[in-house]
Amino acid sequence: KLNYTFTHHGAVDYLGVSFNYPEDRMKAMKWLGKGPYRVWKNRLKGQTIDVWHNTYKNFQVNTAWDYPEFVGYYADFNWVVFDTEDGAITIATENDGLFMRVYSQQDGEDARYAAMKFPEGDISFLHAIPAMGTKFKPANQLGLQSQKYQASGKYSGTLYFYFGLPAN
Repeated sequence: KLNYTFTHHGAVDYLGVSFNYPEDRMKAMKWLGKGPYRVWKNRLKGQTIDVWHNTYKNFQVNTAWDYPEFVGYYADFNWVVFDTEDGAITIATENDGLFMRVYSQQDGEDARYAAMKFPEGDISFLHAIPAMGTKFKPANQLGLQSQKYQASGKYSGTLYFYFGLPAN
């Protein structure tokens, strides 16, 4: 069990905690949250809460059309089971509204304002995520939902880790 608390004030792209896990050891994930596609701060609509499964894949944008993507941000995270070369890793939370981020995807050629922003580390649990711009306009010119998150105060959460598959 990990209880975390931190304080932050000001405009941020993302806000939360991150961990490292080797990407070449990841095989798949099964999660309860919104899916099956990844999201951005200004692209949250259209997702459904359910249990989803996705096999590992990470490709440079516009080099493959293998959807849904594996890498990226996922909304309303409740729990995830990562299927890895080292066995199952289960992570859960009791906090509402957390985002889960899994690895970082490479930008496509000439991404301009659509360049993707990811925090350091490999797997993150976040209270805020960045918006996505377009090739021709930065995110902050695309409306209120596309502005940076304005952090103001204390943030806390609890994550539960189980290495292996739980009995129930």
